[in-house]
Parts: sequence; C-alpha cells; structure tokens
Amino acid sequence: MVPVEIELLPSGTLFKKGESLAVVVKGNEIIKGNSTPLPNMKTRYEHEDTVNRGNHLVYTGGGYDSHLIIPVIE
Repeated sequence: MVPVEIELLPSGTLFKKGESLAVVVKGNEIIKGNSTPLPNMKTRYEHEDTVNRGNHLVYTGGGYDSHLIIPVIE
C-alpha cells in the first residue's frame, strides 16, 4: 500500500445549501475534439502503455489519511 495523489481537473460549480458532492475515481482518456491542428498531434491526451494494470483500491477514513480540498467562496 502506497500513498497517492489523484489529480482532479479544475471546474466551477455552485452548490446550494443542502446539496452534496460525491467523488468517483476512475481512469479515462481526455478527448480534445474531432480535428487536429497539426498532422502528428494525437486527438486525445493518451497515456503510453503501462505496467500499472489491474484493480486498484482506494482506502479512506479510519486509519487512512484521506481528504478532498475544495475552496469555499461566500
């Protein structure tokens, strides 16, 4: 078991009083669009082949230091 940081892309969301936030962790390629400005440019932000395959478990709470940092603007 090793500590990891999971990067979340920035976004702007307004939550009203009583609403909640759920975080789902999964991998996915980011699609840039259907056209490429340069001939050798990939149409996705693709990852190279990796040996890091299989099931990955994310432990939270209890004896595991886990947190999500979000800014609060009032």
